[in-house]
Amino acid sequence: AAVLQVGLLFLALGNTLSISDYWSWTVWEYFRDYFPITLVKTVDLDPKKNYIFGFHPHGEKLTCLSGCLVAGGFGNFCTEATGFFRLFPGLTSHLLMLPFWFRVPLFRDYIMCGGLVSSCKSSLSYLVSRPEGGNVAVIAVGGAPEALDARREL
Repeated sequence: AAVLQVGLLFLALGNTLSISDYWSWTVWEYFRDYFPITLVKTVDLDPKKNYIFGFHPHGEKLTCLSGCLVAGGFGNFCTEATGFFRLFPGLTSHLLMLPFWFRVPLFRDYIMCGGLVSSCKSSLSYLVSRPEGGNVAVIAVGGAPEALDARREL
């Protein structure tokens, strides 16, 4: 699946589609419906400020060559499948991921297209200190160890 997505991404970029088109691909709607993923807005946020969101990595996770990727975090904050940009106009989400994955050739470029950034202190500081605002740094509370302990109850 990841190889297919990378191939489609390179085709899309070659055909003058923007990276934001990647977030709106129809495949993400199927992804959202399969898991199922929802995003619930409880308050309006000022787009002139920066924010830190936390999410719990419980539930479904995707395991492939990339390791562990939490479906809810990816579906809500790295795609437009649940309507993040419509619900929070003027805000751009950035899911934080372990710095190790940014050292893997080509995979680094693939995850950056989805808005993922390194979870190192300097990346987070950069996002939340931007004076123009509009950035949302999304952190998995509990991180990788907790995500790997998640089990689906049958």
